Amino acid sequence: MKAILLHDSGPGATLSEGAPRRETIVYVPGIDGTGELLLGTSKRLEARFRLLRVRYDPEPPSDERPGGAPLYERLADTIAECLDEAGVPRAVILAESFGGGVALQLALRHPDRVVGLMLVNTFCFYPRRIRIRLGAALVPFTPKKLLQLGRISLAAKLFFRPRKDAEAEELFRQAIPGFARGGYAERMRAIPELDLRDRLGEVTARCELFCSSDDAVVPSTATMQVLADGLPNAQLTTLEGANHIVLPLAEEPWVERLEELFRSAK
Repeated sequence: MKAILLHDSGPGATLSEGAPRRETIVYVPGIDGTGELLLGTSKRLEARFRLLRVRYDPEPPSDERPGGAPLYERLADTIAECLDEAGVPRAVILAESFGGGVALQLALRHPDRVVGLMLVNTFCFYPRRIRIRLGAALVPFTPKKLLQLGRISLAAKLFFRPRKDAEAEELFRQAIPGFARGGYAERMRAIPELDLRDRLGEVTARCELFCSSDDAVVPSTATMQVLADGLPNAQLTTLEGANHIVLPLAEEPWVERLEELFRSAK
């Protein structure tokens, strides 16, 4: 599995030669892996930044690197290749959930490419390891129609509520789910093998951390506190009343937060 460049947009993507380039953000998706779950926030970010979105693509079996942490490393290395493809020397990395481990690996393996990190509802070590291993074992045998029905019917309860954003919820229901593209179980299998707790002190980039008080997917108040305690240059903010998916919420000032991260990281 590898990361590929899905979309390159916003001011700076098509500037004339010699013009100053705008700050670049790379969005690293969660386990969904499609790169599409910023939803309406994509447009809000593109109005201010150059935005690169990546997705996770399966590779032929001969090219796979089975196991846990090697998958995170492979994704991090191929994100660096996406930066090369886009001609971007350095960027702020915006990552959520599963993608946070990928972003941390990028900062460890390619520190010169990272201006700063904004990590949302993620982890460097997932404590519910038995649960995630069971899920990885069941996903390949669950009909996709059943997975899609569960995704749609539980979207509000498991991902958004008690915060409400009708537009974001509707766009989420319409989005093609990541399990439809393959590689979902492989990403799930990688999670219980990830453990970067002893390496957090090596991440020198400025890190802005956000956890949701009502996260029903990841125990993010606990996992993000681990990050806040271990990263040497980090600040943790709790989003009260928010669930797992918060980046699409229009009421959250993500543009302003990213602007401040660029300023503080320089």
